Amino acid sequence: MPIIELFRVIRDRSHSIIRNVLVGTCAFSILIIIWANAYAVVAAISWTYIVRLADNFGLVGVPVHVSGTGSMYPTFPKGTGKTVAEQSTEEVASPPMIKYPGGLHLFTRWIGRYTLKHGDIVSFANARTAEFIAKDGILKTEVDGFIKRVIALPGDTLEIRNGFAYVNTVELSEPYTASARSTFGGTFLPDCKKVTIPDGQVFVMGDNRKASNDSRYGIGLVNLSDISRVLPLEQQQPYESQWRDTSKDFDTSNLPILNTDEYLQKLNQIRKDHGVAPLKNQPKLVQSARLRALAMLKYNDLSFEATRSGYTMEKAMRDAVYSNIIWGEAPTLGYYTADELLDNYSEFPAWEKFLIDKRYQETGVAAVVGELNGCPVQIVVQHVAGYLPPNYKQTDIDSWKTGADKLRAILPSWENARTFGGQYEEHKSEYERMISIIRERIDIADKIYARMIANQWLNNDEKDSINRDKSLSDEQIALAKKLNQ
Repeated sequence: MPIIELFRVIRDRSHSIIRNVLVGTCAFSILIIIWANAYAVVAAISWTYIVRLADNFGLVGVPVHVSGTGSMYPTFPKGTGKTVAEQSTEEVASPPMIKYPGGLHLFTRWIGRYTLKHGDIVSFANARTAEFIAKDGILKTEVDGFIKRVIALPGDTLEIRNGFAYVNTVELSEPYTASARSTFGGTFLPDCKKVTIPDGQVFVMGDNRKASNDSRYGIGLVNLSDISRVLPLEQQQPYESQWRDTSKDFDTSNLPILNTDEYLQKLNQIRKDHGVAPLKNQPKLVQSARLRALAMLKYNDLSFEATRSGYTMEKAMRDAVYSNIIWGEAPTLGYYTADELLDNYSEFPAWEKFLIDKRYQETGVAAVVGELNGCPVQIVVQHVAGYLPPNYKQTDIDSWKTGADKLRAILPSWENARTFGGQYEEHKSEYERMISIIRERIDIADKIYARMIANQWLNNDEKDSINRDKSLSDEQIALAKKLNQ
């Protein structure tokens, strides 16, 4: 309303003095507003330029979204989602990362460009990261690249051995990793194979070495041109409270790191969660697992059929003086702890199903450190075994009883041949052989029937006797034909 009255006064020519004052005041106010807005625009442009300049020189960092996939744990937390796609939607950290390489190009020189160092954390994206993001069902709006740690720079020689990383033959002390001796090779860089990093590229790994897709695998070496942001090592102090004490990392370099008792306890909890009875630790199966592990290392042969060594699980059980009805084996290479080994199995449904199979009642786990092709390695072999009743078909059980009854019925008539006089004397050996065959077949049939009716498995001798019974039956038929003529 005051504004409406103001315009009425201005239009009323009877108030000329007041009108002139008001017009002048309004004009001055408008000029002030225009000047202020122009100043604000100029200031905004100047501030934007200052921020951009500061960003280029690495003076300020831009918060970068870190998803909860857990590959950089413990530096950045893990998410709570059950799948990688779900975890990718969780922002667990937003570290301020400076622009890479940054700097200002002045005439023919670059000023303020950042040079990568060992231990820096970088954000990068390329065709390979896009492929893995799409494969895991992650929305590009949620994650548009990977965040990893720089381990080797151009010109460095890198080797992964015995669970540790070596750069230029120096064993790295890495407090930021999730666990000690957790670094082992992958498809791109296997254990004990050296690689020299070419110019313009770096080798990166996640801090959670056993749950990170990085340069060891499909990601491969990362071009410097693919890197957009970097968190320098000296700016990572806020995260050091999550890191480990590495003073004892190298004390166990020649020892297994798997606690088999802890592993079995955790495995039995999983079986309980699935409504399956726990596995009982069987020392003889521990021995057979160890024997198989040693053979696998010696012949570089992890196949169940033991195609190279010829030393099968069945032979190992026999040497350990153990036998059962069904058995199975799970070999794994790598420096796994109990939790890590179970996590590894959970990635493969076939293995998980195998380990919670209700048919198995006993197990033995052996962790052995040795070498494959001169490369130190831990091998874990688990043997499982169980008893299942044979549950024979009733028709099979009845056939053995019926066969024994028929043999008993005809036996007296052949024994009576001993009263035939000259006929018996002339063919005595054949008649006695017939009687012996019938008696032996009755004995075989009775034993087989007794086993089957008790629902017990046949032993090896009894299995052989079944084949012998068939042979005796053929001989009996031939003899009967000859003597009846």
